[in-house]
Amino acid sequence: MNKLEILFKAKRIDNGEWVEGYVFDNDETRPEMRKFFVGGLSISKYQGTACDDWSINGSNFYEVAPETICRYTGLTDSDGNKVFENDILEFTERPDPRTWLGMLEFGDAYDASMWGWQLVWVGGDPNPAISYYFNMKEEIARSKVVGNIHDKEAGK
Repeated sequence: MNKLEILFKAKRIDNGEWVEGYVFDNDETRPEMRKFFVGGLSISKYQGTACDDWSINGSNFYEVAPETICRYTGLTDSDGNKVFENDILEFTERPDPRTWLGMLEFGDAYDASMWGWQLVWVGGDPNPAISYYFNMKEEIARSKVVGNIHDKEAGK
């Protein structure tokens, strides 16, 4: 069985830095009081006397801006960096030195009845024959995460 990695990233409220981990909220029903947090979890066999079998501990949780929460796609760029939704990737085609930017989003971006992670062109000189799908082979185009739509410098 393949390991499914459920992971998110978002920007911290206190300093604007990206943090990766699991998403939780404070279970508040009033929208103005609701807060979101991203951080790590560790699960271990419970060693106490209670009837629970497992202990779950949170670590390094930070309050995040909810509009910046991005899901991990399960994909990586050519350098092995994780690719999250709304990430902006730079593609350099081979052997043609054409360079262009694409943003990864889930859906049917081009109404082609092909649901999944697809690229949406955001800049540069795309080759429409390959610019819509991220699962392209390394010999066709090299990919590199260069930002996210929530970064101030995105698409520079």
